[in-house]
Amino acid sequence: MAEEIDQTTDETEADVEMPSDKVADLVEYIVCGLVDDQDAVSLDVTDSESGTLIEVSCAAADAGRVIGRKGRTIKAIRTLSRALGQRVGTSVEVEVLGSGMPDYRVIARVVKAHGKKGEVVTVPVHGLPSLMHEGLSVCVVPPRLKGPRWHKVLSCASDGRGQRIALDGVSDLGAAEALVGRSLLVSVDDLPDNFAFMDLDALIGRRVEDPGYGDLGEIEEILTGPANDVWVVRGTSAGEILLPVIPDVVSEIPSSGSIEVHVPKGTIPEEGD
Repeated sequence: MAEEIDQTTDETEADVEMPSDKVADLVEYIVCGLVDDQDAVSLDVTDSESGTLIEVSCAAADAGRVIGRKGRTIKAIRTLSRALGQRVGTSVEVEVLGSGMPDYRVIARVVKAHGKKGEVVTVPVHGLPSLMHEGLSVCVVPPRLKGPRWHKVLSCASDGRGQRIALDGVSDLGAAEALVGRSLLVSVDDLPDNFAFMDLDALIGRRVEDPGYGDLGEIEEILTGPANDVWVVRGTSAGEILLPVIPDVVSEIPSSGSIEVHVPKGTIPEEGD
């Protein structure tokens, strides 16, 4: 009986609609009406205590249509999203990601203020490692009603569960507390060259192929280790394949499409083995 109650509770929680779902549905409807390649449209929704960040991805050729001349289209989308967000009780910010324009990623969330000088403690999100460093330019999303949106990291130190950072323009406890619960967005140009290998959430679901074996399936799980990660690939007759993420196996990760790998000898049994 207890198991049935627990199962019912889990199903009920899974069916609960977040206020941001309605806003995301609106954004997706508008964007799909603007682009040619609707299959390339995807939304990444991040909810926090301070509001909702909706990141829109689309084909590079469609990025200009979503942004519009002088940014008029995306401004209109943001205005409509914020208006609906107010009606459903959440603050909303919409960002557009695409290879046809500067690309940005959320890398951390502010979890608490630290001290009277305006420092804050951040933790990584989306399975990323700690990427904060001195001199990095970060954008606060959703933005505050007052004050600058972009800040430069003045100092950065490890703080147990995260990183303690100081930002220019945030010099007192009140300003720091106003950032708690908000996310920090950065340009991918400011991230490490091997960022694609660190972005574990983005790797899940990517197709993998070998020049000799062809399509191997998709990445369903990533095992992290001190020396290297291991991709668990499933989805074809080859069954489960464990691929070590080392230069000889994975040399690069394209921004879209299948990832080419070179399967180590003996990983996939040959016919007759």
